[in-house]
Amino acid sequence: MVLTLAESWPVLVGKRFLSLSAADRGDGGHDGWDVGRVAEWPWLSGTIRAVSHTDVTKKDLKVCVEFDGESWRKRRWIEVYGLLRRAFLVEHNLVLAERKCPEISERIVQWPAIVYKSLLDKAGLGSITSIRFLGDQQRVFLSKDLLKPIQDVNRLRLSLMDNHDVSKEFQALIVKHLDESHLLQGDKNLVGSEVKIYSLDPSTQWFSATVINGNPASKTLQVNCEEVKMMTIACNMTGEDSSTENCRSITDSC
Repeated sequence: MVLTLAESWPVLVGKRFLSLSAADRGDGGHDGWDVGRVAEWPWLSGTIRAVSHTDVTKKDLKVCVEFDGESWRKRRWIEVYGLLRRAFLVEHNLVLAERKCPEISERIVQWPAIVYKSLLDKAGLGSITSIRFLGDQQRVFLSKDLLKPIQDVNRLRLSLMDNHDVSKEFQALIVKHLDESHLLQGDKNLVGSEVKIYSLDPSTQWFSATVINGNPASKTLQVNCEEVKMMTIACNMTGEDSSTENCRSITDSC
């Protein structure tokens, strides 16, 4: 089994998302969104598990998602640029944003946060985006102008040492980024590593495999997975069918 690791799919696969649909409004889906109450909009959140193809700009793009609070068995394909879709945001990268210090509320500090990037905005968000401060589960909506890039990762890591939960999450994000980079390149150093592959088969969510070869030239990984044989999942890397999407859905290294 060979996995083609196209450069564009990690922008979506494995990422958290926010979705806004007119169908979820209580007023029948009429236009007219009050940006001043953006946090009260009927946002749905979850995780993207697979994509219909690798070009995120195509208007027929569909994503297979697991919604928060629902069983993975209820996962479904949705149209990112569908007629009733008003906004679709995907977590993008780490930034710094001002907030009250969790330990000393009178103190204002620059805190690392995950910012969301808008793929679709028909609700009039403009410069407004969503962020989630590390260590918090609640989302915050604010202007992109208030966000700052992280200039010195090592210095920030040291400044977070006193906050165990935030430091742990920050380190996990760095490791995840490095793992994704190795996967994208078909790095031969991954040979012997165990990986988890997301399955679109209705009987299972994840299966395990071992990397047995890497090809940086073609950016592919060859993996050995007994479970795939049992589920008879075919990987035809020349087509765009659902079995190919199974191969694109590798998101985590163990």
